Amino acid sequence: MPDVADYVLAVNDSEATRAYKRQYAVMLARRPDSPWEVARDLWPQDIGYAAYAFQKWAHDKEIIDYVQAVLATDEGQEGTLPTDVEYAATLWRLAQTADDPDIKLKYLRLYAEARGHLKRPAGSDTQVNLTENRVMVVQSLGSDKSWAEAAKIQQDRLQEQLSEVAAAFEEVSDE
Repeated sequence: MPDVADYVLAVNDSEATRAYKRQYAVMLARRPDSPWEVARDLWPQDIGYAAYAFQKWAHDKEIIDYVQAVLATDEGQEGTLPTDVEYAATLWRLAQTADDPDIKLKYLRLYAEARGHLKRPAGSDTQVNLTENRVMVVQSLGSDKSWAEAAKIQQDRLQEQLSEVAAAFEEVSDE
């Protein structure tokens, strides 16, 4: 974090000012919707300078170009992701503002996992090995004639069972 001597340099020296602008732009690339918070984070001890940067730099062409250049790189896109601390803080804030207890518990569980308070069991690695046997099992059903006779016997047995059920149903419905 910059100190008071750095602020004086930033005001008086154009190279130092450009360095602060680049730092502001990098932080702004990570949080484009909150330029005031970025300025406040960059100068936490000097609200006046943070207000000046917020007011003048949020729409500065040099900063906007630098933000776009940062976002165009792979590192810039990766850098826009929240840090672990920011992620945990967001989860905590969401948990505190949740109205539904189930949702609050889900946020708190995610928070605990993000902070490392919950550990998944290390010994629960499950391995499933599937082997594909290239063997076809063919049951012998006999000749076509014996198969047809067996099918006819089974069909007759099913017809008998159906007749018994229908008769029992008629007896119950007649009562």
